Amino acid sequence: MSSTLLKYREALPSDSAEISRLVKVYVDDEEFLSYLRYCLEGTAYGSSLGFVAETEEGKLAGFTLFREGLHFTEERNDYFDIIRRDAGSGKIWSSVIVVTDEKSMRRGLGLELFSKTADRLKEKGVNCVLMEIWVRSTGWKPAWGLVRKYPWKTLKVYGTVRNFYSEAPGRENYVCHVCGHPCRCSVEVTVGTF
Repeated sequence: MSSTLLKYREALPSDSAEISRLVKVYVDDEEFLSYLRYCLEGTAYGSSLGFVAETEEGKLAGFTLFREGLHFTEERNDYFDIIRRDAGSGKIWSSVIVVTDEKSMRRGLGLELFSKTADRLKEKGVNCVLMEIWVRSTGWKPAWGLVRKYPWKTLKVYGTVRNFYSEAPGRENYVCHVCGHPCRCSVEVTVGTF
């Protein structure tokens, strides 16, 4: 972590501008930012939950956001029936996003925020978390390190949705925000249980 002290707290709808600032470094997509604002509003009603790491100056160094129920950001539900069957009557939430600023990357902040959120969900009686693990076209999975380090009871990969971003409805020929080429990234549909 940087030498700046960080304060951890639950995310609030009023964090919207700072969260947009952080996310735009990686994804400058108004549709996705609008979806994040919608999820963030849910923190006021208990349908979303997240944590932020705030610097002494009031800037966010990172945040997480989870949402009640099964959700894919691109509204695909290929695996939902199987996941629901496996979860039984348990409460299921979906991980929406985990982001840190560049200075905090690979220093444990993402895992700290993810763990605080997952632990709070566990306290609320949630027993499953659906995660879309981004798989870049090179095969690299940026979030896999933090997901596998969390002490899950079980962690199961249900499958891979290829070309997840470029083949979503209305996103044909989507240009990747990371490499600038037509996006061929996939997601691994993964569920962790407490």
